[in-house]
Amino acid sequence: MVQEQAANDGAAFSMETATGLEQDGDGWVVVTESDRYRAGTVIVATGTKLRELGVPGETRLYGKGVSHCASCDGPLYRGQTVGVVAEDEWAIQEALTLTEYVSEVVVFHQAEEGTGQNVHRDRLREDSRITARAGTAVEEIVGEDGVTGVRVRDLASDAESVVDLAAVFVYAGLEPNTDVLRDLVTLDDSGRVLTDAWMRTTQPGIFAVGNIRVDAPGLALTASADGATAAIAAHRYLEQRSWPTR
Repeated sequence: MVQEQAANDGAAFSMETATGLEQDGDGWVVVTESDRYRAGTVIVATGTKLRELGVPGETRLYGKGVSHCASCDGPLYRGQTVGVVAEDEWAIQEALTLTEYVSEVVVFHQAEEGTGQNVHRDRLREDSRITARAGTAVEEIVGEDGVTGVRVRDLASDAESVVDLAAVFVYAGLEPNTDVLRDLVTLDDSGRVLTDAWMRTTQPGIFAVGNIRVDAPGLALTASADGATAAIAAHRYLEQRSWPTR
């Protein structure tokens, strides 16, 4: 519906992947795999992708027991034991969701205390179907045609062991899709974009919105608000620059 409204107001859509962003005089050129688009301003809303653990077996067994969605794939493992790799704040909530379907959830996290809000950690400790393995790193996801377990390392003793599992749900955080902005605007150590309240980046004419921004809440509602703010700011920027419409 939003796209239809935008199209009715004159917006054009091109379903291509942006591969680069180049300065062109007082404007910008968005480079795609098949074309180049010149613009006075660019609003970047490229979102984030799920960060991988980067361990053997993860990519090969994705969709064969490796998952990122408890509510989507949890029902496939009813009555079985599954693992959760908890490296971001959402992992504990997902582990609790899995208890609706599986017989046991083993939560692996490298920190001694674990992650997530206190209320969720308390619920995790109180649920007999959840076993927490603190101070534990997942080194490999094992299995041939599907996940059969994980090889883990105790960070205190350096001892390794294999834990039998039917599936592994990985929550290693989110990675911003900001490669197109690298070396153009200021990014923090995680690759997120520094903006002001008007979504302006450190490069005039470039705006960033949504969860690619530093300290963004990561909610659809706030991302929509970012977009509206950036659109107003971009319009004002073009008026000041007297940028031609075509």
